Amino acid sequence: LANYGVYYFRRFVLMQSKTKAAGDHVESMSRRWRRNELMKELPNIVVVNKNRNKYSETFVDHRVRTLREQGYFVHYLFGGYFPDTSSVSGALITHAPWRIHFLAFWELFWNRGNNYFLRKAFRKYLRKHRITLVLAEFGTVGAQIFEDCKACNVPLIVTYRGYDIHHVGTIEKHKEAYRQMLAYSSKVLCVSVAIRDKLQTMYGPLDNLVYLPLDVDVELFEYSDHSSNENVFLSVGRFSETKAQHLVVLAFEKVLKKIPHAKLVLVGADGGTGHLENVMTLVKALKIEDAVSFKGVLSKKAVLQEMQNAIVYIQHSVKTPVNHDMEGTPVSVAEAMLCGLPVVATKHAGIAEIIEHGKTGLLVAEFDVDAMATEMKKLIMDRQLASAMASAASEKMRAMPELAGYANLLRKMVEESRIKG
Repeated sequence: LANYGVYYFRRFVLMQSKTKAAGDHVESMSRRWRRNELMKELPNIVVVNKNRNKYSETFVDHRVRTLREQGYFVHYLFGGYFPDTSSVSGALITHAPWRIHFLAFWELFWNRGNNYFLRKAFRKYLRKHRITLVLAEFGTVGAQIFEDCKACNVPLIVTYRGYDIHHVGTIEKHKEAYRQMLAYSSKVLCVSVAIRDKLQTMYGPLDNLVYLPLDVDVELFEYSDHSSNENVFLSVGRFSETKAQHLVVLAFEKVLKKIPHAKLVLVGADGGTGHLENVMTLVKALKIEDAVSFKGVLSKKAVLQEMQNAIVYIQHSVKTPVNHDMEGTPVSVAEAMLCGLPVVATKHAGIAEIIEHGKTGLLVAEFDVDAMATEMKKLIMDRQLASAMASAASEKMRAMPELAGYANLLRKMVEESRIKG
């Protein structure tokens, strides 16, 4: 009673908004009550992703936080390429195995198609919560849900981030669905120029493509000088074929012959293909275990600490020979540039779009291990060059319109899409 009394006093005597009266001042009021009040007051939008909290997808978490700070109530849906769980209400249908099998049987028996009941639940969710916009992370997710958004007359924004438009098998599987999804989407966000060009090549001129390369916490990654640090090289990211950490190790092994006391720190976990164990095996075969550290998954603040302790950041991203898979614009490269850590990387997709060779970083050809080793040694031997290059990189990143004005750009696109819908 006391809490409600305080709330209504602030609402109708002090004339405060519902958000301010409940969210900021009455901490003991139930979380659910405050959430429901916010849902009534704020525009409701949905962010859909396959994963809930994948450590390597910090860009999704940053986008969700930015949207909330911009005044939206964000429902986060996840659980597969077609979502089955909501951050607000839990399971859209059920998580009980026997019920899942039962529903699958009825879908088969009545020839309803896959995810028939889940699709019904998703559409019901959009209508029940008066969702005014859906944002799909990755084209593969958008390809699954666009028909349901269309059926509910809810506008859709899709973000392409790399494998979803470069991986041969993924393209073949979703090619026609992509065509229909692109036609319906209000905005299609591309994290690299290479992705934007690929979409234009495949589907012709599209007027809803927007270049928005990075979702990075600029305030967290403050600039500092690294020129007096020890000879520690750093590479951050999930272990995968596109990030090619084994090539980083091969380059580092060459550096080690010239600089025996150098160290290499690798941060990240396996991406699901066993690449981490392959890299560990290579390190053991080269007999450089004492010089290479595997740190596993670290928090964003812990990653920042590793960057502050390093002297050079390394990224040897490649286009894979078989599946032609590529990255978008690696967030870790941008974070290194922001915090003043000089970068040696490959001329790969979005990396070559944000680094100017010789001025804001050093770039080498993909698979050229010798060239990467040479550039790594150059920065170790010339600390003045490394410091100047890192300072220029940080300044360039902070002045980048898509990064400096990220929150406003995102809000503008969201509002334009909601009005269109």
